[in-house]
Amino acid sequence: MNNKKVFDLISERKSVRTYEDKPLSDKDKKTMTDFISANLDNPFYNKIEIIITEEDEKIVPSYGFIKGARSYMAGKTLNTKDGLLAYGYVFEKMILYCMSIGISTCWLGGSFKKNILSKKLRLKTDEIIPAVSPVGYAKEKRSMRDKAVRALAKSHKRKAFNELFYDKVDDNPVFKDAFEALRLAPSAANKQPWVVITDDETVHFYKKKNELKKDGFDIQLVDMGIAFCHFDLVMKEKGFEGKWMKLNKADEKDIEYIIGYG
Repeated sequence: MNNKKVFDLISERKSVRTYEDKPLSDKDKKTMTDFISANLDNPFYNKIEIIITEEDEKIVPSYGFIKGARSYMAGKTLNTKDGLLAYGYVFEKMILYCMSIGISTCWLGGSFKKNILSKKLRLKTDEIIPAVSPVGYAKEKRSMRDKAVRALAKSHKRKAFNELFYDKVDDNPVFKDAFEALRLAPSAANKQPWVVITDDETVHFYKKKNELKKDGFDIQLVDMGIAFCHFDLVMKEKGFEGKWMKLNKADEKDIEYIIGYG
C-alpha cells in the first residue's frame, strides 16, 4: 500500500485526535479521492460510497474529542448485516491508505452531526452513516484531552491471543501474521467481538453475541468488517487469494457465525 507493508501500517496505526488547524492540501485530497474510487470492492459485494468533505459546517460538535480537524472522510451503506460488514472493511482500507501517505485519522462511531452529512451524501431511507473520520495532519504535540481519551479508552490494549483464537491457530504459519493483524484491529469501546475457529483449511469467523447497538444498528458488525480488512489485506500481501464463503454453519452458544475463509 503506497510501497509500505500492510502489516507494518496495521502495527503502527493509532488514532489521532489533535490536528493542525488546516484542511487537506489539494494534492492529498486528490490522491485520496482517486484511491477511494478505485478501492470500494469488498467481500460482501455491497455498494459503499465515501467522500472527503471540508468542515464548512460543524460535523463534530465543539464538545467532542477532535481538535483542529478541518477535513473529514465519511460514507454511507445499506442498513443491513452485509452493508455494515462491507463498510467496516472498506473504510478501514481507506484509513490504512491515509496512514501510508502521512494523513492522520480517527474512527468516530458517534459524536458527529448526521443531518449535515446526510445532505452531503444524499442519504436514502434504507442507508446509514455508521462512522466517519477526521483526515488531516497530526499536531506535533497532543492535547491533554487526547492523551486522557486514549488512556480511558485503553486504545492500545488488545485481548490475548487465546481469548480470540481457538484450535491452536497460532501454530498455523500460513495465517500467523494475518491473525495477529486481525487481533490488532480497532473496535468500538475496544470490545474486540471476533472469535476465530479453524477447521482443516478453512477459517471460521464468529461474532460474540453482545450487540453494541448505536443509532439502530449493531456497530460491532462494522468492527468485524475492520478485522476482516486486516486479515484479508495481509493474506493478499503474502500472495494468498483466498475465498470468502458464507457457509451454512450454526451459531455456537455465545457466538454468531459470520463468514468463512479458505
